[in-house]
Amino acid sequence: MTADSPPLRNVSLRAVIGRHATEHPGRSAVVRDDLDLTYAELGDVVDACAAHLRRGGISGRSVVGVSVADEVQHLVVTLALFALGARQITLATHDTESVRTELARRIEVTDVVATGAEHRLPDAGFVHLPADPRFGGVRADRGDFARDGSVPVVYLKTSGTTGAMSVAGFDETQLREQALRHANYAGERFLRLAPIEHNNSKRHRLYCVYAGGTAVFRDARSPPVAEFCRRHEVTCVDVSRFHAADLLYGDRKGGARLLD
Repeated sequence: MTADSPPLRNVSLRAVIGRHATEHPGRSAVVRDDLDLTYAELGDVVDACAAHLRRGGISGRSVVGVSVADEVQHLVVTLALFALGARQITLATHDTESVRTELARRIEVTDVVATGAEHRLPDAGFVHLPADPRFGGVRADRGDFARDGSVPVVYLKTSGTTGAMSVAGFDETQLREQALRHANYAGERFLRLAPIEHNNSKRHRLYCVYAGGTAVFRDARSPPVAEFCRRHEVTCVDVSRFHAADLLYGDRKGGARLLD
């Protein structure tokens, strides 16, 4: 952000995307092997997704369960729900139906957004997502995306102090404040190996968008991590202990290493 930009905490995330598009018109916002979206293009895709969700009955009064494994689509849906003012929770596709049903019950989910009908839940509406990651190029009226950020917009599943599943709500103001602690993402091409359906991954992907960095996504069809990072010029990799050994010692089959 430039010195003349108003503070990040004063604007909505959708407005932040528009600002990044104006200040850094050529910067990639989202990168995958088959996709490279600038911030302007990301804004258009988010608007198109918001229009699709609105046609499906989603509004600012909705509480939405997101069951989307594709990481780019999941991020786009998350941003579109922010723009619509709807509340959301990840009902991860890798979770059992009983876990997803219990989470939905906890926060009274009204609708599920998913790419497959197998993720429908009883007593909730359903909005199917098309395979096209650009949503057919449909444009939506952006309207005024500057809103009161004091209402919870994202609910995250936590283990709780007793080990039992619990849910914590975060409003947009809290997310912005957390994102300000990760302002260093602004100049990074950021890869997180844990999928976006995991809570920390979702938050850090949002922090990257807030900061104006490039969110790089890897999927099952991508080459080994070291080769992938070189191909996409990844500058920041966020890993768990589980992934660290692979990055240090490389793929035993291919012999590629991130660190030589």
